[in-house]
Amino acid sequence: MIAMMLSSAIASLVACIATYRAPSSSVAAPASHYKFRLIHAMNVYSVPPGAAAATAGGRASPFHQWSAIESIRRAMRYAPPDMRVDFVCAVFESDRAALLGDDLPCRTVSLTRSTRTEYHFIEDAKELPFIQDIIDAATAQDEERGNVEYFLVLTNSDIGLTKYFYRALMPHLRMREAVSINRLAVSAEAIDVATADDGETLLSRVDSALEDADDHGGYDCFIIHSSVLPRIRIGDMFAGYPPWGNVMHRLLKLVADNYTNVKSNVNGTFHIGDDRTAWKNDDWSEDELASYLEFEELVHFSTIDDMANQRTMSPKSASLILEHATAAVVKPKCPWGRGNNVYRWVNDLNCAIGLQYNRYHDNRTIPRFIQPGFEGYCKGACNPWLI
Repeated sequence: MIAMMLSSAIASLVACIATYRAPSSSVAAPASHYKFRLIHAMNVYSVPPGAAAATAGGRASPFHQWSAIESIRRAMRYAPPDMRVDFVCAVFESDRAALLGDDLPCRTVSLTRSTRTEYHFIEDAKELPFIQDIIDAATAQDEERGNVEYFLVLTNSDIGLTKYFYRALMPHLRMREAVSINRLAVSAEAIDVATADDGETLLSRVDSALEDADDHGGYDCFIIHSSVLPRIRIGDMFAGYPPWGNVMHRLLKLVADNYTNVKSNVNGTFHIGDDRTAWKNDDWSEDELASYLEFEELVHFSTIDDMANQRTMSPKSASLILEHATAAVVKPKCPWGRGNNVYRWVNDLNCAIGLQYNRYHDNRTIPRFIQPGFEGYCKGACNPWLI
């Protein structure tokens, strides 16, 4: 009798073991479990307590960044089951300690350069990140491991995602293409920023305001397949000021086999308020203003390389750069922006440097933005101006 009971118990135990399923875990499944893998990268920074951009609750993140992070946190929960999203926050070491208390839902990587470290001629320079540095830092881990099948999602730190953003990407991901998405401008009054101090309240108000939001034509969200990334480098163009988004848009049109610009829609991205004038109103020092006026009158200088090298000489103002210019080669212009403050001026210069043709391939001149070995992907005359 005892033997029969023991045998029955053992049989039941074996059956239980055979049918056991581990409880769900927050630990991500192996990458092979997913059909699509996304690396979502954005720069994350801190503001001091009491700053105008600060949020309630003592967070180090400014309001627009906090709202973007909360929206990404939610969108990840609603991502399709066969999609894995690796959210990566690219941070400066000067911000890392302050951000520790913000419960960031991301893997952090370090940025070592900024406009503050590189452009000494800008008085009291802002600490703005270089776009290529964000891309390189976010994808370094995968490149080192030989992971060659992923998409990079790149958004500005103030760009939020709608609830089903990742689901809406699926048709584009199947094409292994590059995508840009124009945002919706959500009314700040509809959100009532002063009282939207928790994620649930904030996102509920955003959802309600999307239908009445305004379209916006700017480029501040890109999804790029890993096979496309090595074809271009965006040089020293930095975030926070035009025209880096327009340049990226043009370059992807030039080298990606399939590139789609998705217009503003309720399953895309959003920004709270319309900031189209925010970057236009920076004050200039007298030296910076004089430098800009000289730059506008200048139509020739020795080479773009000379100007690029001079900018790290730590002059009191950018005028020293122009003093080294000589009439020889016509300056390439950046057709997608016109500097009206020192940051736009420098970003326009970075754009012009990247547009400079520095080699030939199949009887075509190739701009610096296009990487060696990938010239064959360039469409037509390989000229971003003409795309």
